[in-house]
Amino acid sequence: MNPGNSDSPPGALPPTDRPWKRHEIALLGLIALLAIGLRVLLAVEAPVPIGYVYDFYHEPIIQFHQTGRLPDPDACWQCYHPPVYTLLGTAVFGAAMKATSGDLARSLWWVGFMAVPISLLFLLCSFGVIRNFVPNPRHLLPIAALMAALPLVFISSFSIESDLLCATFAVAALACYLRYRRRPAVRGSLLGMAVLAGLAMGTKYTGMVIVAVIGASMVIDIIRDREWKRMGHVAAFGLFAPLVGGWHYVENWRTHGTPIVGNQAWDNLEADEGEDLLWDHYEFFSFRWEDFLSLMGDDSPSKTLREFPAYNNSVPTSLYGQLWTDGSIFSNPWRHGLSKGLYPKKDISLRLIHALFAAGLLVIPLAGLGAINGLRRWRATLPLLLLTGLTAGLYTRWFLTYPMWMLKAKYLLALVPVGFLFCAWGLEWLQRRVPPLHATALAGVYALAILANLYCYQFAVR
Repeated sequence: MNPGNSDSPPGALPPTDRPWKRHEIALLGLIALLAIGLRVLLAVEAPVPIGYVYDFYHEPIIQFHQTGRLPDPDACWQCYHPPVYTLLGTAVFGAAMKATSGDLARSLWWVGFMAVPISLLFLLCSFGVIRNFVPNPRHLLPIAALMAALPLVFISSFSIESDLLCATFAVAALACYLRYRRRPAVRGSLLGMAVLAGLAMGTKYTGMVIVAVIGASMVIDIIRDREWKRMGHVAAFGLFAPLVGGWHYVENWRTHGTPIVGNQAWDNLEADEGEDLLWDHYEFFSFRWEDFLSLMGDDSPSKTLREFPAYNNSVPTSLYGQLWTDGSIFSNPWRHGLSKGLYPKKDISLRLIHALFAAGLLVIPLAGLGAINGLRRWRATLPLLLLTGLTAGLYTRWFLTYPMWMLKAKYLLALVPVGFLFCAWGLEWLQRRVPPLHATALAGVYALAILANLYCYQFAVR
């Protein structure tokens, strides 16, 4: 799709401005090698075999391996999730247990290492989504460099958690849908996006969002273009996606009387009265810059992360801080909510953290300019806008029901390609309207990518 032409068909690819040059191909290769190398280093140097996790997703995997049956939702705190991640993790865990003669720690490490290729697939699919709209390597390369080094994604790249897998399935389904929009006659894209969307909803309940987004986009496109014969495609998608990932919901309904069964945080979503939502607990317009940065300092109080308003109450501060740092949860032994001392102290340069925190502000105006561009061309960006709106709305409804540990940026991983696409469009807008600022912004994005890579390296080894 060409954002510069609102009359383009919704699935049309933008014209390639020029062929890729040799040094650009080499730079893309360097970005890929850095992404792979740093993630392997992260796994090799990790202090615990389960990786960098907020919650213990290894518990249902071990239970499934020991009993041969999926655990009941209340058997552990994370046993309520749809089972795709547990099934994959148990397969890897079982193979590793045989290969290591029953070494529990080494077997769990291999389950955590599964996140390395998953994170690389996530980056590849995200790059594919962005490339549908931004073909010029001059803007693709800096965005790819920054996305590959984004600490939020990087830290999840060695972990036994299902959020990254769900986001990868969702972004891959979105990429297939964008391909389908270009050529609706290609049935492989239709089947691919149905299977991937089904796997997303079979990994976490939030995976239902991509099913709704693709289904709604297909219907809106058909109504707008009056292509009624494609209603069969909608029916096929609506059939295959639930067939792949919906059986867990049917089982929940059969055994518990509801398609969604969760822990206490999920149960709080049943609140219907406005006074039950914690509007007064959360801050939507504060930016506790110094407070968040102080979490990484040596003199920071020895408290759990949830006890700090910069993380637990201020929505913009917490989400922005987790975009560029770990928020100290994995680098301060006091911060984790489930196990004190699980992660030892990391001596990451405070100057680097401050520089990264400040330089990261660049993406806000770039993404803002790009978002305006996306809204103006809603016809082309419809699935992205639906994904953003539905994800953000449900996420807000989610954290307003519970006063602690809800502001986890990893729940928004599926929006990473959308945010970086908006940044790329911001760069394009500056190139057209303010060329001197464009050159500065371009250099700033590359500088930010370098800082992010340095942070990822220090986080991995220190």
